[in-house]
Amino acid sequence: MGSRIAATMVLVAAVAVLVWVTLGGNDAESATEQRSTAEPNRTATTDTPAPLDEITDDEPEIEAPEIETPENFGPRMDLVDIDGWLNTDAVSIDDFTSQVLLVEMWTFGCSNCKARIPFTQSYYEEFGDRNFEILGVHAPEFNFEADVNNIIKAADQLGVNWPIRSTPTS
Repeated sequence: MGSRIAATMVLVAAVAVLVWVTLGGNDAESATEQRSTAEPNRTATTDTPAPLDEITDDEPEIEAPEIETPENFGPRMDLVDIDGWLNTDAVSIDDFTSQVLLVEMWTFGCSNCKARIPFTQSYYEEFGDRNFEILGVHAPEFNFEADVNNIIKAADQLGVNWPIRSTPTS
């Protein structure tokens, strides 16, 4: 019997809320009116742009923030346990010393890594001729990813044309 009373009370409350909302107790239009009177400094936007002769260039100039010199964390770490190089004639990471080097850890079997490749390609296209190089360190998780022929095939299919270092599987 108690559960019937509780269910009836919930039903009555739901109907009361529905009637209140339907009769305008909480409609968006009245809420907008209340907000516009409470905040008189807000300007309404319209779909009609201002005429060109009313547009002025009275905006104050904004000064660029000062950029701090990045902290020098010392010499780069060496890449260890590297099997070989692909897409380059380099024989050591030292061949890239005079360049800005983006080192990206990846593997061709990783969906997140593959989703990242178009962004890396855009960096390579934009900055590749400005003393910038990408070094993809291929770190396979599975044995099929460690096969050099599979890496070469995947790099070709994915459009990875920057130098690749291959690391052995664990």
